[in-house]
Amino acid sequence: MAIMETHSRHIFISSKPCSSLQPCPVSHLHTVNHRWRPPDPGVMKLNVDASYLSPTDEASVAGVCQDSTGHLIDGFASSIRASSALQAEAIALNSALKFLLQRGLETDRIIVESDSLVCVEAICDPEKRPWELRPILDETLTMKLRCPNLQIIHCHRGANALADCLVKAHRASLLPPNWVSQLPIFLQDLVLSKLPVNSLICA
Repeated sequence: MAIMETHSRHIFISSKPCSSLQPCPVSHLHTVNHRWRPPDPGVMKLNVDASYLSPTDEASVAGVCQDSTGHLIDGFASSIRASSALQAEAIALNSALKFLLQRGLETDRIIVESDSLVCVEAICDPEKRPWELRPILDETLTMKLRCPNLQIIHCHRGANALADCLVKAHRASLLPPNWVSQLPIFLQDLVLSKLPVNSLICA
């Protein structure tokens, strides 16, 4: 089945090792989710995004980790240099895997979600890699092979709202250094709005 370049479908890259010569199998999830969904118990979800300001080369990348209850447990945000919005999205995915390896989470069950369909497909299929992204994506794939329980998933922008808000706040210099431990109000509201009903009752 051909892969349609649309934000109305979810695709995921399986955790099986990818060959450098052949594309990985890509599966379609027929249920469209425009809202963030918590992972299964024992699984962590890391949503990533990028914010790029044209025509400068200044950009930010960020990622937010949440558990099966929807609570924020970790994350990252940093400034980068990028030549395009697409390159910034590729660096965001690359930064996510570096973050996980630095945290020693390479064997944990983790889902990485990005709303950049081009980048997610490009990691899976070498033929879909824009030439300017190949060094970044090759490094990302190399890191992914060290994470046997990792899935990289494309999600709708609406399901990536928290990462989007986080990266834009960092880009605008509105994110305090201790944002993970002391979540700003504007992020607290967004996290609470996406918590499952059971979590809200227990809180």
